[in-house]
Amino acid sequence: MLRRLLHKEHGYSLVEVMVAILLLTIAIIPMISMFDVGLVTTTQTGQYDRARALANQQMERVKSVGYAAAANPTTGTYRPPTPACTITLPTGFTCQMNTYYLNEVEPNLLQRPTPALTYSKAMEIVVTIRWRGGVRQYTTTGMIGTGT
Repeated sequence: MLRRLLHKEHGYSLVEVMVAILLLTIAIIPMISMFDVGLVTTTQTGQYDRARALANQQMERVKSVGYAAAANPTTGTYRPPTPACTITLPTGFTCQMNTYYLNEVEPNLLQRPTPALTYSKAMEIVVTIRWRGGVRQYTTTGMIGTGT
């Protein structure tokens, strides 16, 4: 009786095993590339978030100085038109600031003039953080004036 039961068991053939391995390989390879894409995306998102935080930190420092101290290039601590960033940057990040004074005759800030040392009633500050050799960047813009 045992002999009859064992005779009916044939097992898997080599071809069936090879097909199963091939199907598993075809299914697993795209999943491995998904992990790689996820890791790259997570790294880039982290760098973007860090740049955003750095730009906002620099903008808040400039705003905290106050307009009177910031806008006057001879007595102010801000020193427009292109002062150095005062925050500590991580390796691989650079910071640039530009100041544009509101022209009382033509208050259209969409057409910015060259940064100038003209004292006015308001100024626009543009902070740009770059990383990855300048390939990626984040820019934030803020306004401060005599009333703020």
